[in-house]
Amino acid sequence: MLTINQRGRGTLGATIGLAILLAIIFGGIYIFKKQNAEKQTPPQQAVQDETADWKTYSNIESGFSIKYPADWIAGRSSRDARHFYFRHAREGVPLDSPWADPELCDVCVTVYSDKSEADFQLQNSKPISLSGISGKQGIELGILNSYAIILAKNNLIYEIYSGFSEQPDATQLRIMQSFNFLK
Repeated sequence: MLTINQRGRGTLGATIGLAILLAIIFGGIYIFKKQNAEKQTPPQQAVQDETADWKTYSNIESGFSIKYPADWIAGRSSRDARHFYFRHAREGVPLDSPWADPELCDVCVTVYSDKSEADFQLQNSKPISLSGISGKQGIELGILNSYAIILAKNNLIYEIYSGFSEQPDATQLRIMQSFNFLK
Protein backbone atom coordinates (compact mmCIF):
# COMPACT_ATOMS: atom_id res chain seq x y z
CA MET A 1 0.00 0.00 0.00
CA LEU A 2 1.25 3.46 -0.97
CA THR A 3 1.53 6.13 1.59
CA ILE A 4 0.58 9.75 0.93
CA ASN A 5 4.25 10.66 0.67
CA GLN A 6 4.87 8.03 -2.02
CA ARG A 7 1.77 9.04 -4.03
CA GLY A 8 2.92 12.70 -3.97
CA ARG A 9 6.31 11.71 -5.36
CA GLY A 10 4.65 9.68 -8.14
CA THR A 11 2.39 12.55 -9.10
CA LEU A 12 5.29 15.00 -8.89
CA GLY A 13 7.44 12.73 -11.09
CA ALA A 14 4.64 12.37 -13.65
CA THR A 15 4.09 16.15 -13.69
CA ILE A 16 7.80 16.84 -14.20
CA GLY A 17 7.97 14.20 -16.93
CA LEU A 18 4.92 15.68 -18.66
CA ALA A 19 6.43 19.21 -18.44
CA ILE A 20 9.70 17.99 -19.99
CA LEU A 21 7.82 16.16 -22.75
CA LEU A 22 5.73 19.28 -23.54
CA ALA A 23 8.86 21.47 -23.55
CA ILE A 24 10.51 19.11 -26.05
CA ILE A 25 7.41 19.05 -28.30
CA PHE A 26 6.85 22.84 -28.29
CA GLY A 27 10.57 23.53 -28.62
CA GLY A 28 10.70 21.25 -31.65
CA ILE A 29 7.70 22.97 -33.24
CA TYR A 30 9.29 26.40 -32.63
CA ILE A 31 12.61 25.36 -34.18
CA PHE A 32 10.84 23.73 -37.16
CA LYS A 33 8.77 26.87 -37.86
CA LYS A 34 11.78 29.16 -37.53
CA GLN A 35 13.85 27.08 -39.96
CA ASN A 36 10.94 26.89 -42.41
CA ALA A 37 10.40 30.66 -42.26
CA GLU A 38 14.10 31.28 -43.01
CA LYS A 39 13.89 29.02 -46.06
CA GLN A 40 10.79 30.84 -47.41
CA THR A 41 12.12 34.38 -46.90
CA PRO A 42 14.14 35.39 -49.96
CA PRO A 43 17.41 37.14 -49.20
CA GLN A 44 17.17 40.93 -49.43
CA GLN A 45 18.76 42.14 -52.63
CA ALA A 46 20.10 45.64 -52.92
CA VAL A 47 17.88 47.74 -55.17
CA GLN A 48 20.04 49.10 -57.94
CA ASP A 49 19.25 52.56 -59.27
CA GLU A 50 19.31 52.08 -63.05
CA THR A 51 19.71 55.83 -63.47
CA ALA A 52 22.65 56.21 -61.05
CA ASP A 53 25.15 56.96 -63.84
CA TRP A 54 22.79 59.24 -65.77
CA LYS A 55 23.10 63.01 -66.08
CA THR A 56 20.56 65.34 -64.48
CA TYR A 57 19.11 68.33 -66.28
CA SER A 58 17.79 70.97 -63.87
CA ASN A 59 15.98 74.18 -64.67
CA ILE A 60 15.40 76.31 -61.59
CA GLU A 61 13.34 78.89 -63.48
CA SER A 62 10.84 76.25 -64.64
CA GLY A 63 11.13 74.31 -61.38
CA PHE A 64 12.03 70.80 -62.53
CA SER A 65 14.82 68.31 -63.00
CA ILE A 66 14.94 65.17 -65.09
CA LYS A 67 17.54 62.42 -65.53
CA TYR A 68 18.76 61.16 -68.89
CA PRO A 69 21.44 58.71 -70.12
CA ALA A 70 25.00 59.94 -70.46
CA ASP A 71 25.00 59.33 -74.23
CA TRP A 72 21.96 61.59 -74.75
CA ILE A 73 21.87 65.35 -75.20
CA ALA A 74 19.62 67.82 -73.41
CA GLY A 75 18.78 71.44 -73.91
CA ARG A 76 16.27 74.21 -74.21
CA SER A 77 14.77 75.11 -77.56
CA SER A 78 16.06 78.29 -79.14
CA ARG A 79 12.67 78.75 -80.84
CA ASP A 80 10.41 78.22 -77.83
CA ALA A 81 11.80 78.85 -74.33
CA ARG A 82 9.02 76.72 -72.81
CA HIS A 83 10.32 73.61 -74.60
CA PHE A 84 13.09 71.33 -73.28
CA TYR A 85 14.41 68.39 -75.26
CA PHE A 86 16.20 65.14 -74.47
CA ARG A 87 17.35 62.90 -77.25
CA HIS A 88 19.80 60.20 -78.08
CA ALA A 89 22.96 61.61 -79.67
CA ARG A 90 22.61 59.99 -83.07
CA GLU A 91 25.85 58.77 -84.58
CA GLY A 92 27.01 60.61 -87.63
CA VAL A 93 24.55 63.49 -87.19
CA PRO A 94 26.40 66.72 -86.42
CA LEU A 95 24.62 69.04 -83.99
CA ASP A 96 24.26 71.73 -86.70
CA SER A 97 22.52 69.32 -89.09
CA PRO A 98 18.77 69.78 -89.80
CA TRP A 99 18.37 66.22 -88.47
CA ALA A 100 19.89 67.36 -85.19
CA ASP A 101 17.00 69.79 -84.64
CA PRO A 102 16.35 69.82 -80.89
CA GLU A 103 12.62 69.84 -81.61
CA LEU A 104 13.04 66.26 -82.82
CA CYS A 105 13.23 64.99 -79.28
CA ASP A 106 12.93 61.49 -77.89
CA VAL A 107 11.57 62.91 -74.62
CA CYS A 108 10.27 66.46 -74.37
CA VAL A 109 9.13 68.69 -71.52
CA THR A 110 7.04 71.76 -72.24
CA VAL A 111 6.04 74.14 -69.46
CA TYR A 112 2.88 76.19 -70.00
CA SER A 113 1.62 79.17 -68.05
CA ASP A 114 -1.29 79.77 -70.42
CA LYS A 115 -2.99 76.34 -70.34
CA SER A 116 -4.87 74.16 -67.89
CA GLU A 117 -5.02 70.39 -67.45
CA ALA A 118 -8.39 70.42 -69.21
CA ASP A 119 -6.66 71.63 -72.40
CA PHE A 120 -4.97 68.23 -72.73
CA GLN A 121 -7.31 65.50 -73.90
CA LEU A 122 -5.58 62.15 -73.58
CA GLN A 123 -6.80 58.90 -75.06
CA ASN A 124 -6.77 56.00 -72.55
CA SER A 125 -6.13 58.52 -69.78
CA LYS A 126 -5.01 57.09 -66.43
CA PRO A 127 -3.92 58.75 -63.19
CA ILE A 128 -0.22 59.03 -62.36
CA SER A 129 1.82 60.56 -59.57
CA LEU A 130 5.32 61.94 -60.11
CA SER A 131 7.34 63.86 -57.55
CA GLY A 132 4.35 63.80 -55.20
CA ILE A 133 2.01 65.51 -57.70
CA SER A 134 -1.00 63.73 -59.18
CA GLY A 135 -1.64 64.08 -62.88
CA LYS A 136 -2.75 62.07 -65.87
CA GLN A 137 -1.07 59.99 -68.54
CA GLY A 138 -2.20 58.68 -71.91
CA ILE A 139 -1.91 59.18 -75.65
CA GLU A 140 -2.04 62.81 -76.72
CA LEU A 141 -3.68 62.95 -80.13
CA GLY A 142 -2.61 65.67 -82.53
CA ILE A 143 -0.08 66.25 -85.27
CA LEU A 144 2.08 63.71 -83.49
CA ASN A 145 0.46 61.05 -81.38
CA SER A 146 2.65 60.82 -78.29
CA TYR A 147 2.52 59.18 -74.90
CA ALA A 148 2.22 62.11 -72.48
CA ILE A 149 2.18 62.85 -68.77
CA ILE A 150 0.41 66.05 -67.69
CA LEU A 151 1.11 67.56 -64.26
CA ALA A 152 0.02 70.87 -62.72
CA LYS A 153 1.93 72.79 -60.07
CA ASN A 154 2.16 76.45 -59.08
CA ASN A 155 -0.15 77.62 -61.90
CA LEU A 156 2.04 75.88 -64.49
CA ILE A 157 1.27 72.84 -66.63
CA TYR A 158 4.10 70.40 -67.29
CA GLU A 159 3.72 68.25 -70.38
CA ILE A 160 6.26 65.41 -70.47
CA TYR A 161 5.98 63.42 -73.67
CA SER A 162 7.71 60.81 -75.77
CA GLY A 163 8.56 62.74 -78.90
CA PHE A 164 6.95 60.88 -81.77
CA SER A 165 5.93 57.70 -80.03
CA GLU A 166 2.63 56.42 -78.64
CA GLN A 167 4.60 53.58 -77.06
CA PRO A 168 7.80 54.86 -75.52
CA ASP A 169 10.64 52.41 -75.05
CA ALA A 170 11.99 51.49 -71.60
CA THR A 171 14.62 54.24 -71.65
CA GLN A 172 12.10 56.92 -72.58
CA LEU A 173 9.80 55.75 -69.79
CA ARG A 174 12.62 55.82 -67.21
CA ILE A 175 13.53 59.34 -68.29
CA MET A 176 9.92 60.49 -68.08
CA GLN A 177 9.45 58.87 -64.68
CA SER A 178 12.61 60.53 -63.36
CA PHE A 179 10.91 63.94 -63.71
CA ASN A 180 11.11 65.75 -60.39
CA PHE A 181 9.85 69.09 -59.15
CA LEU A 182 12.42 71.34 -57.56
CA LYS A 183 11.44 73.02 -54.30
